[in-house]
Amino acid sequence: MGIDTIFPQVFRPSWSILPFEESVLWGNRMSPQEADGYPFHHEHNQWLAKKYPFRTNTLSMTEGYGAMSLAWELGGGCFVHTNNMNPATSEFDDDPRYLYLVLAYREKNKWDGQPLLPRLKEWIRYLELMPSCPIEAIYCRATDCRSPKQKHLWLTNMILDKDASADRLTRCYRRYFRATPWNYTDGDGKPYLKLQFKPQNPKI
Repeated sequence: MGIDTIFPQVFRPSWSILPFEESVLWGNRMSPQEADGYPFHHEHNQWLAKKYPFRTNTLSMTEGYGAMSLAWELGGGCFVHTNNMNPATSEFDDDPRYLYLVLAYREKNKWDGQPLLPRLKEWIRYLELMPSCPIEAIYCRATDCRSPKQKHLWLTNMILDKDASADRLTRCYRRYFRATPWNYTDGDGKPYLKLQFKPQNPKI
């Protein structure tokens, strides 16, 4: 157990007659200075927290199910949410080898107008510098957040681009992060995109 694995809990009384509503719960913001005084469960999160502030969060999508992640501040109102996820099962687990980029976005009320992707690339480059880095792969899926199926993501107050289709995002990830289709598929049967990641000091 560590500060990076204590996520807000969604509580819904069994006797409640109110209809279920999607929600997002946020933990306290941890600056690099504050996080330095806490134990971490994952070494890579501890490394990232030396430079990037973060908040834990739980996104409740359906009754009884919530997606938990760490929301890293990339600067200028840009964010990336991460968690360890088994690409074969698409289930979050404790294996540090596979880091899943749950969501990257610009927050409406905080964005400074500068692009997100260079900041995300800098975040990845910093992770590549980690001593004895346990991560073997960073991956994601290209999701059209404008779709009503993804409206739970709107709770982050993200900016919705008019032309951010899944196909356009895939092309963007391939060009900017040299992402390639992986031999693991998501719940829709589409290959995950594996981003180029070359740790300088991989864990042996």
